[in-house]
Amino acid sequence: MRLGGVVRPILSRYSFIGVYTAAVSIIAMIKELRHDRHTVSLLTNHIVFSPKYRGKVLVSYVVMLAETIIRKTCMELDIEIINMSASSDHIHHFIQYLPKYSVSFIAAANGLTMLDH
Repeated sequence: MRLGGVVRPILSRYSFIGVYTAAVSIIAMIKELRHDRHTVSLLTNHIVFSPKYRGKVLVSYVVMLAETIIRKTCMELDIEIINMSASSDHIHHFIQYLPKYSVSFIAAANGLTMLDH
């Protein structure tokens, strides 16, 4: 639409809602970023722990013990667990971590801690 020599787009209420939703999601994403002294990051990963040969050994008390150990180790390393679920033969957890750690270090730290118990 042309008003006073300037071309202006016509915004319907639906396109405004789309712009608003996009702005809200950008603001939410910025809040999720981890701000440290010299870095800004958003590193997430999905890690699956499974026993040897995927044996179905993760029964009620073993699952509770494994989840407790994983949560304790992640808390010590300042790793946020976004979601964790367990099955009889594996444990999934979705984490957000700092850039100073590699995924292999995090997996080894959790795995070695579980072996100690």
